[in-house]
Amino acid sequence: MMKRLVVYTLLVSVLCAGLFAPSAYAAKCPDQSILGFPAWFQGLECEKDTVQITDMNQIWIIVMNVVQWLIIAGGYVALYFIVWSGFKYITAAGDPQKITSAKNALTNAIIGLIIVLASVAIVRTVQASIGGVIT
Repeated sequence: MMKRLVVYTLLVSVLCAGLFAPSAYAAKCPDQSILGFPAWFQGLECEKDTVQITDMNQIWIIVMNVVQWLIIAGGYVALYFIVWSGFKYITAAGDPQKITSAKNALTNAIIGLIIVLASVAIVRTVQASIGGVIT
């Protein structure tokens, strides 16, 4: 139960930092990011410090920014689980069952990180094929 609480707390805090903080700057155009999360308007045109959406195809730019948020959040979660499994390994105190559990957690975290990195390649390939700007 405590593990779930820690995971949910971490996930919510990362998402809040990335999703809600840039919205405070929604009216400004300069590229801004917090913890690597891009502003929702990154890549859109600006006029007098306000975002201008002049074409419905520009909605895809916003969608790609949201996808980038999800990828970055996945990377943070994978990093958290790598550190957490290392902590479990260190505190195992020679107990074979705890060591096995920590190794399995580390393996799963590394697999998750590989999936996140693969998703970056897939998203960039799709973005390039539809003529989007790769950032």
